[in-house]
Amino acid sequence: AFLAGGRVLLALHAGSMAPGSRSQFWARKAGRLLAAVAVWLPLRTALLAALVLQRAERLDPTERLNLIDPLLSPWVGLAVLLPLALAAWRFAAMSTAGQPQANPPRSDAPDPLPLGSAPLWRQAFPVAMVLLGAAGAALLWQWSPVGRRMAGRVTVVERHSTWEPTDRPYDTESYGEEASYTYWAIYQYCSQYYSMSRLGREEPIDAQRLASTDVLVIKTITQRYSPEEIEAVRQFVADGGGLLLIAEHTDRRIQTPFANDLASQFGFKFRQDLLFRIGNAYEQEVRPGRVPHPMLARVPPLVLAVSCSIDPGTSTGEAAMRDVGLWSLPPDYHADNFFPEAELRPEARYGAFVQLWAARYGRGRVAAWTDSTIFSNFCTFEPGKAELMLAILEWLNHRSVLDRPWALRALRWLAVALAAATLAGAVVAVRRSGSAWLVLAAAAVGGIAAGSWIAHGIHRHAMPLPQPQRPLPKVVIDRTLSEVVLATDGFTDRGGGFGFGLLEQWIPRLGYVTTRAQGAEAFAGNVLLILSPTRSVPEEFRQDLAAYVAQGGKLLVVDTLGSPGTTANGVLAPFGLSVRHATSRQGVLRLANGWPGLPVEGACEIVGGEPFAWVDDLPVAARKRYGQGEVMAVGFGLEWNDRSFGGHWMRQPTEEEKKRYDLFFATLRALMEGQAVRGPAP
Repeated sequence: AFLAGGRVLLALHAGSMAPGSRSQFWARKAGRLLAAVAVWLPLRTALLAALVLQRAERLDPTERLNLIDPLLSPWVGLAVLLPLALAAWRFAAMSTAGQPQANPPRSDAPDPLPLGSAPLWRQAFPVAMVLLGAAGAALLWQWSPVGRRMAGRVTVVERHSTWEPTDRPYDTESYGEEASYTYWAIYQYCSQYYSMSRLGREEPIDAQRLASTDVLVIKTITQRYSPEEIEAVRQFVADGGGLLLIAEHTDRRIQTPFANDLASQFGFKFRQDLLFRIGNAYEQEVRPGRVPHPMLARVPPLVLAVSCSIDPGTSTGEAAMRDVGLWSLPPDYHADNFFPEAELRPEARYGAFVQLWAARYGRGRVAAWTDSTIFSNFCTFEPGKAELMLAILEWLNHRSVLDRPWALRALRWLAVALAAATLAGAVVAVRRSGSAWLVLAAAAVGGIAAGSWIAHGIHRHAMPLPQPQRPLPKVVIDRTLSEVVLATDGFTDRGGGFGFGLLEQWIPRLGYVTTRAQGAEAFAGNVLLILSPTRSVPEEFRQDLAAYVAQGGKLLVVDTLGSPGTTANGVLAPFGLSVRHATSRQGVLRLANGWPGLPVEGACEIVGGEPFAWVDDLPVAARKRYGQGEVMAVGFGLEWNDRSFGGHWMRQPTEEEKKRYDLFFATLRALMEGQAVRGPAP
């Protein structure tokens, strides 16, 4: 970058000289700059290698080999760049002393620029040519044809996969890793939009079976496919099918070689590695770029767990998700899940990595995804994750006449040719008008921006996310008034036990879908859940909330004893309900039929409405009809936070924790279905 920028700067500086000496000046100075870089690079490498080796030599044998963090530091990079900057200043300075300068034009000489007294069309033509050429090149280079939508028949393959199954129910009775690490919730979510089916563990994978589907989902392969099955999948794609391959980090459960048996048919492969974020190893937020692939054009920012990376190889496709600032390590086969420690060891690789690859093969499409975890039950409905699965399936459910690999290559070559023609035209225009290069450069930048903007708009317009045909009940977790800590990648330890991540994860066990939303988007579900609100309630939001309930919406407000700055009463006031922290009680919580008999450490009194839960004789939960909808207020939120729920989705609950789960399920189900809040008979 330093070399390229320096050479461009020298070229711009040479423009102030007489035409006959420009190229000679630039060649001499650029040659010196190149020589300085050629000398500096091996010295830089030796210096950094010596730094790493010296740190290793001084390292205590019992310590971790975290040695290469200086290589990732921008300050170290800047420090080792300074000698080159000084050398460039000394040997390639831009001084033009003694060089012939460009002569100013005589007042009686004809104007060499296509400006001034020239006709308007001569002034506008080169600028318009560069603008349109740059816009066309940027559009063709970044445009990914979407095509027409198919019937939406999606088949998930359970054969050869014993991990993250779609057919193991995520319900209110099964807990622990086996229950949570499945694809039940995402399968049910997608069933709202597509005709979903499974290819069972005993069913054959052959042309006859695959003929009845448009999109094939093959996930976390744990047993090798036979050559005949591989050929059937390859032919399915070649004939116009869509294939989603889902793998996982490192070589967990030895699934990467099996996945690569299939991926290699299409020219790419999954690497047996694990990606970390530089600076914060385990939190990688992905935001769609300025011109995102159609799969990401409508997907909100999302946080990944940890993924492997993809080697695109010889496949024809696009890096739908390629993130920078990452580093990778190979598997640690001593660990049960092959998960290496986040150590900056000398063998680490760092830079940019492909995490979602969109390939075209024959008349079909292949999408390769590298982080299977985010679609498991405990992650599914965190922001952006279900939307990403939906977007991938939707892209695979489209076909275009340009899906042929040669067609995509032709588009890219056409973009290159158009860019080259534009550049040649600009050079000719500049040679005829010495100072017009700045106007033409501005036109080129504007054209690139315009072409990119058009490509983005085409992607969004061509592939909107589908609307649900069989909607599931939806619970919206409000983020307008509530700041409680929720889970990130399934982890609930960031709230010190006082977050509500597990509560959010448990809601899909009832067959409901969840989403987090704020503002007007919070009123798009069947139930709006406001957890321990602490932000002030805007009057507009209060009015919209009252209208939402009056028109049939359901509202559940959960307040916690001791919550500083609670604004629950500001939410409940329009409905004639309130929370009194001053009159709280510790004791045994019961419903109308005496269930669950749960000891609580503190519950607030709920005033107004029809009580349905008490501690002794103090009402601590109540409900009230409002218009066509209903409001519930709960004053014992401490019993539903992460600490009270057991802290982690992998645990088997104790008997008391199970009572808390069941109380929450009974409350939410009663609100959703308009029934009484009752548990099992005591």
